[in-house]
Amino acid sequence: MSKAAFYYFLPVFIGAIFLVVGLWLVRRVARNTDGAPGRMGCLGFALMVGGGVIALAAMIAQPTPWERQRRVDAVLHTTPEQIKRIVITPGRAGTYKPLVKSPVVIDDAATLARVADILHAAKPTAPDEPSAIWTAQVHLMTDKEVFAFTVSPTYDGRNGTILSVSSNSDGSGWNLGDFRADGMEKILQDAATAAGKRRAN
Repeated sequence: MSKAAFYYFLPVFIGAIFLVVGLWLVRRVARNTDGAPGRMGCLGFALMVGGGVIALAAMIAQPTPWERQRRVDAVLHTTPEQIKRIVITPGRAGTYKPLVKSPVVIDDAATLARVADILHAAKPTAPDEPSAIWTAQVHLMTDKEVFAFTVSPTYDGRNGTILSVSSNSDGSGWNLGDFRADGMEKILQDAATAAGKRRAN
């Protein structure tokens, strides 16, 4: 089982255990006719409610393992022809050292092809206490959907440039995985610098 599937099914499994134990306690109290204390029944009911909430929250609050994989694959394996444009944004409030202050669009075919090559070559990574130079929220747009990821170049070569795939198209939600995507930082920084010069003229 993958790590994504484990984190998805673990709370569901825990919630199911609470539900079963709670139901067993409630039924045991219901069958008991000798005036047993009501605390066991209350405990059973509380476990049932708690288990249901845990299981339901796990299924609703985070994407399924299949949706996680679909979004990661879409970011890493979309062909250059499918990418219509890439938009760099400042990100949400509180984003660490945003690369841009206003959206920057990348839509020329040559740059999009370079971006696709870097994405195709990106490998899973486990960052070792990275210290980011800046952060860019990137939106990859196709004809059918928008996918978001964060790019953070780091100061040390151990981590390189980290790309984190977001579960929601606006960049919010769960981090679906970290990947090393060296070279992406130069493309984004060059685009941001060129946009800044155009605005200054």
